[in-house]
Amino acid sequence: MLYNWRNRPMTDKIPTCPKCNNRIYYFYNSDKYQCSECNYVYGKEFYVKTSSGELELAPKNNILEAKPDMSLLPLDLLEYEVRPYEYGLIKYSRNSWRKGFLQSVMLAASLRHIGDYKDKGQMFDPDAKEKANMDVHHIAAAIFCLRCVMDSIINHPELDDRYIREVKDE
Repeated sequence: MLYNWRNRPMTDKIPTCPKCNNRIYYFYNSDKYQCSECNYVYGKEFYVKTSSGELELAPKNNILEAKPDMSLLPLDLLEYEVRPYEYGLIKYSRNSWRKGFLQSVMLAASLRHIGDYKDKGQMFDPDAKEKANMDVHHIAAAIFCLRCVMDSIINHPELDDRYIREVKDE
C-alpha cells in the first residue's frame, strides 16, 4: 500500500510516473513529485491510467494537493452531527455558536454528554426532546461541544479559560 504526504492510503486513481509508469509520492511543501521506483522528479503534470488509456489531468484534479480531502467525511454521520446545531437554532438563534464559548464550559458539556451516554445509557439528550421535540444523540452533542472548543481555539483565543497546572521540574 502506498501513502500520500498525509500518511493516508492512496486511492485507486494514483498518479503514475511519466517515465516508468510507477506510482509516485508527493513531497509536502513542494510542487514536485518523485517516483518511488526510478526517483524521477517532475512538476505538476501527472497522469492517471484509465481503462481507455493514459489520461493527463489538470492540476486542480490533483488528488495529492495539500488540501483536505473532504470526501473522507462520512455524510451519514453528519446528519446526526447537525442536530445539535438545529437545536441551537431553536433554543437560541442561527449561528449563535459563532460568537464563541468559554472552552471550560464546552469541555464540561462534552464530558456530561459522554457521561450520560456511557454511564446512564441514554442515547438522546432529554433536554432537546423536552424543549424542542428533537432527538439529539449525546455523542453528536459531545462532538458539537468539541467543535465549539476547536472554533474557540482558532477564532476566539481570548476565550481560553482552561486551568493549566504548572509542572514542577524534578
